[in-house]
Amino acid sequence: SNITGKLVLTAKYSPYIIKKDIVVAEKGELEIVPGVALEMAENTGIIVRGRLKAAGKKTEMIYINPANPSKSWKNITFINTKAENMLECVALAGGGGSFVKIDDNQAVKAGGAVLLVNSRLSVSGCSFELNNSGLGGALFAENSEITLANNSFQKNKASQEGGALYI
Repeated sequence: SNITGKLVLTAKYSPYIIKKDIVVAEKGELEIVPGVALEMAENTGIIVRGRLKAAGKKTEMIYINPANPSKSWKNITFINTKAENMLECVALAGGGGSFVKIDDNQAVKAGGAVLLVNSRLSVSGCSFELNNSGLGGALFAENSEITLANNSFQKNKASQEGGALYI
């Protein structure tokens, strides 16, 4: 699905079963409110070129999990977005990363739950659990501005570097 305007996902229709990639276009905005659960099909993800605001509450988290616990979803990928992107009180589990080209121009799987390239993101009060990738088991950031506060990282794995974080 391509989001070119503003789309708000509300708890009323949750859980949302995501069967193919969600792409937030450069001028698009995806807002996810407290209490929403996204159940991601295998190898699906959210690609953000515009703005993502996922703002849960400590008592009403947002959950992003695989639809099938034995199959990983990709991740949330932020590409060339200087918008004020936010993940607040979001539980991200079971992500498997996306391919990105690194310094030597070799493609590698990175960012089990979150991949950030030339982008801005604030992450607070989030939990990252059981995510897995080549670089940055939970989170990978390259040439990006990222703020991390009061997050938990548990049982994330990277086959190369950065079990939880690669920044």
